[in-house]
Amino acid sequence: MKIYSFFVSSMLVCVLGCVSCQEEVIKDAAESYPYTFSGFEVSYGSIDELTRGIEAESFSLLAVDVVDDEYVQSVSRLSDPSALSSVTLDLTLGAHKIYFVCAAKPWNSFDEAALMVHWNKQNELGETWGAVIDLQVEGAAQEPVDVSLKRIVTYARTQMNDVLPASLSKVGLDLMGGSWSYNLLQQSGGTPSAVSRVISVPSSYIGQQQVIFGIYSFVPEGVTQSPLFTVTAYDATDQVIASHSFENVQMKANQFVLYQGQFFTPQSSSNAFQFYLDDQWMEKFENY
Repeated sequence: MKIYSFFVSSMLVCVLGCVSCQEEVIKDAAESYPYTFSGFEVSYGSIDELTRGIEAESFSLLAVDVVDDEYVQSVSRLSDPSALSSVTLDLTLGAHKIYFVCAAKPWNSFDEAALMVHWNKQNELGETWGAVIDLQVEGAAQEPVDVSLKRIVTYARTQMNDVLPASLSKVGLDLMGGSWSYNLLQQSGGTPSAVSRVISVPSSYIGQQQVIFGIYSFVPEGVTQSPLFTVTAYDATDQVIASHSFENVQMKANQFVLYQGQFFTPQSSSNAFQFYLDDQWMEKFENY
C-alpha cells in the first residue's frame, strides 16, 4: 500500500507540475506590450481641382495588426481632425505586420476577414497613402515606431484647354481596369473593374480654360494599363456635349497621367490632345 500511495502521489505531482507549466506558457503567449506608431505625415496637394479648395482637415486613418495573414485588431479613425496623431496597439509576443492606410476621403467599409478596404460612389476614393511595418515583438518597445506613408493610388486626369461652355453641367469620368478596393496583404487594388465618378461643375467654372478633372484608382495586382479612360461632358438634361476616350492609359501607384487639349472644339494637329506622364507624383496647382 505504501508503494501504491507513493506512486499515486508522484503522478499527482507530475500532473500538477505539467498543468502549471502549461498555464505559464499560455500566460507568456498572451503577454502583450504597448507599441506606439507615429510620424504620419502626408503631403496633401490634391491635383483634382474641383476638390483642391477643400483642404483635408480631417483625414481618415486605419491601422491593422495582422499575424500569420490573419486579422488580430485594428484602430479606425474616420474623418477625424486628430487622425494623424500617434496610434498605440497592444502587441503579443511574436511576428506582426502592421498595415496603415491614410485617406483624404473616408472609406465605405473595412472587411476584417478579407483584409480589404472599400470605397464606393457614396464614399469616393481620393488621395490615399499606405505603409507596412514588420515587427518582431520580444518585449516592451524602447521608443515609438516611425511610419513613412507613401501614395498607393494612381490618378488619371484631363485638362480642357478651351473655354467651358455655358451649357456644361457635369463631367463623367470612367476608367476601365481600375479598383476602389485595396488589398492589404497584396498591397494592391482589388479585382479590376470599371470605376467612375460624376462631377457637378460649379457655375464659377463656366467660361474658364485649362480646367482639370480626374479620377483616382488603386492599381490591381498585375495591371499596368487601363484599356480605356473616357471623359464625357453633359448638359443639365444629361445630353452629351463632348466626349473623348484614351486607350492604354498607364497605371502605376504614386504616378499620374494627364491628357490635355481642346475638349469642346474640333481637334486639329495644333490643338490635339497631348499626353504627359510623371514617374513620381508631383504637387501641381492650377490658378483659376
